[in-house]
Amino acid sequence: MKKFYLLLLLLIHSYAYSQEIQREFSVNTGQLFKLQSTIGGSISVKGEGQGKIRVAITHNGGDEFKFDFQESAQGITLLATGPKNWRENTKIDFQVTVPENFNLDLSTSGGNIELQNIKGNLNGRTSGGNLVVNQTEGAHSLKTSGGNIAIHSSSGEGSVSTSGGNIAVNTLSGKFSLLTSGGNIVLESSKLEGDVRTSGGNIVCKNTEINGEVKTSGGNITVDKAPQGISVATSGGNIQINSANTFAVAKTSGGNITIIEVDGWITAHTSGGNVTARMVGDPSTGKRDVELLSSGGTLTLTVPEGLGMNIEIETNYNTRNNWGKEPEIKSDFEISTRKEDKGNMIHLYGSGQVGDGKNTIRLKTTGGSVYLKKG
Repeated sequence: MKKFYLLLLLLIHSYAYSQEIQREFSVNTGQLFKLQSTIGGSISVKGEGQGKIRVAITHNGGDEFKFDFQESAQGITLLATGPKNWRENTKIDFQVTVPENFNLDLSTSGGNIELQNIKGNLNGRTSGGNLVVNQTEGAHSLKTSGGNIAIHSSSGEGSVSTSGGNIAVNTLSGKFSLLTSGGNIVLESSKLEGDVRTSGGNIVCKNTEINGEVKTSGGNITVDKAPQGISVATSGGNIQINSANTFAVAKTSGGNITIIEVDGWITAHTSGGNVTARMVGDPSTGKRDVELLSSGGTLTLTVPEGLGMNIEIETNYNTRNNWGKEPEIKSDFEISTRKEDKGNMIHLYGSGQVGDGKNTIRLKTTGGSVYLKKG
């Protein structure tokens, strides 16, 4: 009990002696505000008005913490330093307002970073907190080693990454790469040119257009729109692409693939699931080859009438391991089929040419049926 009261007294003493520092500087649009804190702390920067930077620092570190402001032709620099072993209950908070058109270079060893209503070169790094970005424009370089990232109503270009959290994006446009080593990625109402990758989560793109690679090592992928084509890959989940132009490439080592519609060519590979794909558009235009491969599922492909095709279909199954309905090949287009018995293995083949045979249609699976439909 004595230890509890001693700790309580220390906390009360710490908060009772919290200090506040306020500084104001005259600056020009397009200059730089640099904040480097080796003692951690959360940073909030808001674009507001013109010609002034206002900094408010609240902390309870006493005289052990030093805050050094430096003025130069480039702008304002703030260095926050202190002892290496500062107390765990120490609180530090930076509240900053800058002109709306301003450049930022922010770094903290242990806190959140929030940016709002700013245009410029925006660099933010934290070793242990979240990144929240709202209504920004320009070149972004945002990184956290242990938190989530949220971006809303922003545009421009750059990279956004976290080593241990989720990424949530709403209304982002421009050339961006999004990367997390241990979380989910959700994009809504965005138009993105760049790669989206996670090493350990799902990727969901809602009402979002993507021109780039979408990849996860351990989850599902859902893509709404890809007007310039899309390439997606996962090592352990399902894939769904709702709409794509030009091409769609989908690869998974352990799930189903569903491609609702593609106006172009299709490649879909899975090591353990079904593949369903549908081609739309003018069958006489562009490249329209299709390759659907599965090591353990059913393949269903629907193509528009009038598509010139060279068709190659193959499925096989082991009679000892086939306890249900035997796999089959069915086509709405005229093809020739044959069956080969090789011991316990049964191989089924289908082939044919439709029209000029311009596009190669290759459908191959093990243990499942193949359906080629007209639609």
